[in-house]
Amino acid sequence: MAIKRYWDLTEKERAALTVDEIEAFCDVEMMEKGVAPPEPPAYEPVVQFVAPTRRFYKIDFEDQQYSFTREESEFLFLTPEVAQQCIDLKPLVRTKNGPTPIKDATIRPKDVFVVEDEATATVKAAAEAAEKRNNSLRERYEREKTRAEEVVQGVWTNWHSCRELREEYARVIRTFEKYKPLAGGDEAMAAQFLADAYDYQVVNDAFAWNDINLSVPEPVAAE
Repeated sequence: MAIKRYWDLTEKERAALTVDEIEAFCDVEMMEKGVAPPEPPAYEPVVQFVAPTRRFYKIDFEDQQYSFTREESEFLFLTPEVAQQCIDLKPLVRTKNGPTPIKDATIRPKDVFVVEDEATATVKAAAEAAEKRNNSLRERYEREKTRAEEVVQGVWTNWHSCRELREEYARVIRTFEKYKPLAGGDEAMAAQFLADAYDYQVVNDAFAWNDINLSVPEPVAAE
């Protein structure tokens, strides 16, 4: 059984093809060009890695020297109770006026990234490896898809051109049908007027496309 190729069809036959039929012809085109149809890869699930944190507590207080809330980030406490014990000890802070008691102290939580342990490092490494493999699969798929698109681009471009021709010729014939009664039913006369409105070759091509047994001669150039 012979292979049915897109390029073996006439322009009229190509214009009548559906998208599904064009895709089937594209498969033939790729097969003959040695290009396999690209298949979307099966990506590995990637667990979003979030660096672990641990909650501590810190003390904020008003800086009496500059009158703003100062974040004392040098000290972290394991629990709010321990932070409160520090406040109860009435610590002093150093200012230009000398040691000054803290004022309006408040306790608030602070989440701090912790050093990775072995289990965390393993999860992170697995996530990075999966992401790397997925990126590699994605890049390969994009290359294959681009190659396939390049191989079949001519088919799609030609198909659109054939459909444009069909519409152009349909317009010529619609005009011809309007001219016929105006020319008293004389098809030859209507065809001649048609050649005045369109290029004579376009008229002849439209007649041939629609199996109309008429033609108009090439106009004689004026001397």
